[in-house]
Amino acid sequence: MNALRSSRPRSVLLGAAAALAGLLAAPAAHAAPVTGVTIAPIRAAENRVEMVRDLDEARALGAKVVRTEIRWDLLEPTQGTYDAAYLARLDDVFAAAKARGIRVLVTFLGSPCWTSTAPQLTAGCSGTVPQDAPFHPPSDPAAYGRAAAFLAQRFTGTLGWIEIWNEPDHANQVYWGGADKARTYAGLLKASYPLIRAAAPDVKVLGGAIVGANGAFLKALYANGAKGSYDALSVHYYDLVLASIRAIRETQRAAGDRAPLFLGEFGWTSCRPKSTEGGHACVTQGVQAANLRDTFRLLRSASYVQGALVYNLRDTAQYRFGLLSTTQKRKLAFAAARTAFGGGGTAARVTLRLRRSGGTVIASGSGPAGDALGLEVRQGGRLRYTATLRQARDRSYRVRLPRQLGTRGLQVRVRQFWSGSSATKRI
Repeated sequence: MNALRSSRPRSVLLGAAAALAGLLAAPAAHAAPVTGVTIAPIRAAENRVEMVRDLDEARALGAKVVRTEIRWDLLEPTQGTYDAAYLARLDDVFAAAKARGIRVLVTFLGSPCWTSTAPQLTAGCSGTVPQDAPFHPPSDPAAYGRAAAFLAQRFTGTLGWIEIWNEPDHANQVYWGGADKARTYAGLLKASYPLIRAAAPDVKVLGGAIVGANGAFLKALYANGAKGSYDALSVHYYDLVLASIRAIRETQRAAGDRAPLFLGEFGWTSCRPKSTEGGHACVTQGVQAANLRDTFRLLRSASYVQGALVYNLRDTAQYRFGLLSTTQKRKLAFAAARTAFGGGGTAARVTLRLRRSGGTVIASGSGPAGDALGLEVRQGGRLRYTATLRQARDRSYRVRLPRQLGTRGLQVRVRQFWSGSSATKRI
């Protein structure tokens, strides 16, 4: 538990409560977003047996969509010429997906050497090409757009979405190197969008693929003219998934951006008993499954969320986000996702327990995953205290109320902001 906001004078508290009621109300019910899972990327040396096995497991899950990665630098290593062997591999994967009734979302990235702006390319492509060269913006954004349009036209029908690159706002520079990231990425969107839409009107363009929920990068994209150059805004959120969606949607609304959101990546890593893995809090397999169940269920209420894809189908040597273990064993999360993909499952409810301890009251309980909890305390009908709580990794919370509130005559309410699920107790 982490109490993020402490008590304030009554007049301020009532104003804050009114603001929260308007900003954090649960969205109206509507049709559920399309659901699916991320599978292995399509590499030059991809094992076909493994890719087919991924598609078979995705079908067993009931996934409507699989997300995979296509590398531009493998597709077009020489300007204007598509690599026949890699293209044949793509044809094979798309045919296998089509045969299983699964649509494909492609994350398309990787600048070929001939257009990479990596500063280390001082000797051009004839010298030693640095390993990070594909992860710098292309000098010719329209060339990327033409390659993406080629894919969209070739695989239209099975290819439903093209995600323009991956996480250009990530601070680690892994995917989109160089300065002024928002300007260069906005340029890529603006160059690519009309080319893809003209080639294959039924293929949707996903812009953003952003990890930041504070809106800073998205505002910079707007400032560089990116609004309108995508059919949906792709976001990759972990841990507080629903809170992040609420926050980025407010940024969209403030800018007049009505494009739907597409949750291209989300999940929890079942790496307990370790504490963290790659900056993410480790949870048990049971909590991973429960969190997925809650999130898929609660997302059904969001009319502006077009899709939700869990990351990842399989555990890897580095991360345990998968629905399958590294030995191909189905984890608890597999069954939870399968139920969610079929439209079933219910989200957990907020629970609350109050007890006196050392002249104070301790409030504790649990709640559904994905968003913070709001706590309010009334005494004699007056609002006396509020706090915003973040649950621990086991979905529990615990907070000691201020001593000045005393231990009697208190009414305590805890509510999840997204779902509105709440519990009220008196002591």
